[in-house]
Amino acid sequence: LVICSGKLPAVEAINVLNARNFAGALAVVDDDFDAATGVPATVNLLKTDTHDVETLLLSSPALEHVLREKGDPARIARFEESTGTSVVDSLVERASVFGCLRFLNDGPTSFRTEMDKAFRPWKFFDVSSWKLDADALRLAYANAVGISETDLATLLGTIPEMPIWNLVHGHDALVILAIGLREVLGDCQCTEADLGSWLRLAYSKAEFDKTALRADMVRWESSSNVFKLFA
Repeated sequence: LVICSGKLPAVEAINVLNARNFAGALAVVDDDFDAATGVPATVNLLKTDTHDVETLLLSSPALEHVLREKGDPARIARFEESTGTSVVDSLVERASVFGCLRFLNDGPTSFRTEMDKAFRPWKFFDVSSWKLDADALRLAYANAVGISETDLATLLGTIPEMPIWNLVHGHDALVILAIGLREVLGDCQCTEADLGSWLRLAYSKAEFDKTALRADMVRWESSSNVFKLFA
């Protein structure tokens, strides 16, 4: 196994190896917005069902396991009763606001501002209520890329429909969940890295076996009489 330290090096490496007819090389990368924008698949390059590995974990029962272990049942019940929505749906709703901006930033529009540094969720959340100031977030983004709020609203309206876990960026969702667990959903002073680790521990092989990624890996394996991925 080779960690490629990013999607681009993995894609470039596979392209070079494919051109050399190198046998036995397979890369697995985040889909990002490839499915939504029609980026074609490449031989020996497989992608996650959802936006990234983190959303693959978050969209599974692993999230409920982590909430039961690290959240406060009374606070979670109080939140869900007062809002009329589940924690999972609330997490998706908040993270999708960032996801839409990321689509404009990294998709066909390609504004390419530095999202991870300038638009960390902590800057736009009230920790005591787990509420996102979506208006402030959109205004800050519009100013950063040099367009009006009206133009931004128009562009947001052009984002194609896609499964919600393909729109949501995993790192945003993990940070937002960590914010919620601090007060509203529990008393857990955890980090994004902590949550990622707990989700990986809670994620079962049975869940992975249901994914399209696993099916793609089995097909790749079955096309070869030599290279095996699964026992």
